[in-house]
Amino acid sequence: MTRLHYTRRAESDLDSIAAYTLEKWGLDQAQRYLDALFSCCESVAADPSRGRVHHPRPEYLRTEQGKHVVFFRRDASGETLIVRILHERMLPELHLTEDPEE
Repeated sequence: MTRLHYTRRAESDLDSIAAYTLEKWGLDQAQRYLDALFSCCESVAADPSRGRVHHPRPEYLRTEQGKHVVFFRRDASGETLIVRILHERMLPELHLTEDPEE
């Protein structure tokens, strides 16, 4: 498996998802849902062919997990960067910046 990294925004997305899920559905569901998101991220690091090209930002791949979409890219060394984790109803074009480290 390649090395897996998260941008600050992806980490913030996970924090927000955890807080919302905990408030709405409780600790057990929050743990299950976050475990599924982390497993999804690990899976795309191991096999990026799971992702589809995201248009109009073809440098990013995307894959769905539950009600969220994981956006990621591979760098030249083959490491995987999780760029954002957005709810399926969010418009990615409004949340994917030019600088994935933001």
